[in-house]
Amino acid sequence: MPGKLTDLLRPTSSSASETQGGSPSVVSRREAFMLDLEYANGNRFSLPYTSLLFLKLDPSTALVATFSTHVVTLKGVHLLSVYEALVARSAGTIKAVDGRPIKHPVGVPVIFSIEVAARSEKGSSPDD
Repeated sequence: MPGKLTDLLRPTSSSASETQGGSPSVVSRREAFMLDLEYANGNRFSLPYTSLLFLKLDPSTALVATFSTHVVTLKGVHLLSVYEALVARSAGTIKAVDGRPIKHPVGVPVIFSIEVAARSEKGSSPDD
């Protein structure tokens, strides 16, 4: 299990299969072109960073990324570093844990669930 944020931010050569103990990971790239979301069941969904409109963060519970076509909600804890990676376009892959109870070091981001919904006009501003 990773103990530091630097363990979660891996070089481009890392793959989702290299995560340890079912923990979430954020695979770092200098500049990613797509945000790859990996659900706990292994399904994946990707969106281009060029369609990212804005981010909204509650660091203790959720991060909402609004794209031109979809709204992505990441529910978890210690999400500030995930937010910062998205702002910098350096998060290549974000993976959710598989639902088993895990112990994680204090301060390490853990994504419990990923929700993707088609974007509607409602909820189209950061204040919604």
